[in-house]
Amino acid sequence: MPARLGQAGVLLDKRDADAALTAYRDVRSSPLACADGEVRGRALEGIGLVYELKAFNLGIPRVPQKMS
Repeated sequence: MPARLGQAGVLLDKRDADAALTAYRDVRSSPLACADGEVRGRALEGIGLVYELKAFNLGIPRVPQKMS
């Protein structure tokens, strides 16, 4: 699973959000992630980064604008 975690990071760097999300979810649901909190945390962080990338690609601002 550490290799899959690294692969997910490379996919994220390539801006392949869907493949990276799948890889991070694979790691998150692995037995290693259940046993090692750091691995699970890195997978969850990666999932968050993928969602940020997807929002950026859609043009959604990171900080909500003040509503009038």
